[in-house]
Amino acid sequence: MKRKSAEQTLQGTLRQDEQVLWSGKSAGFPLLAGDSKIQILLRWTGTVVGAAAILALYVGNAGGRSMGAILGILAVAAVILVSPFVEQRSVLRQFYCITNQRVILISGDQTVYYMELDQIDGVRTVTGKTEYGTLAVGSAVFEDIKHQLRWRGCHPKMDAQGGRTSGEAQGLVLFNLQDCRAAEMLLRHEETFVEGSAVYEPVSA
Repeated sequence: MKRKSAEQTLQGTLRQDEQVLWSGKSAGFPLLAGDSKIQILLRWTGTVVGAAAILALYVGNAGGRSMGAILGILAVAAVILVSPFVEQRSVLRQFYCITNQRVILISGDQTVYYMELDQIDGVRTVTGKTEYGTLAVGSAVFEDIKHQLRWRGCHPKMDAQGGRTSGEAQGLVLFNLQDCRAAEMLLRHEETFVEGSAVYEPVSA
């Protein structure tokens, strides 16, 4: 069965009278780029050191050694070590668009996340952490983008308490956009945010 494309998913997602005003994808970026380099190297180092210490203590315990436990420890360490590659791939497979009603993010597995324009309480353009600007939509992600921009880029902020429509997010990060300025200016021009609550603030590294 042929896999559905992001464009096909979008066409099945659009509402009646909803029009796409802008669309884009993340530009390619190195795994060890920007401030993510230090975070990833620290994660790798900590994982290797931590796993080695746990294995040393376990193997040195005279109470017995289970190959299953050893493999479990190694498996957890492996998952942590490959997670930066998974995040990078996830971000690069995402598709973004702005319509006359919503900001929409379609993930690589074709999951649709969105924010209603009239529910967005702020927008920030982050510069200096990626080659191009990154657009943070919704104040719920403003704190996250300071220290985990790439992680939040592939994990839309959802309502932990539930009660929202499936797919409706509290915050989205449109990562490393070549035409980030165009997307930001479009949101400014639409003027559909809650009156008096929108925040347009460039954030440098």
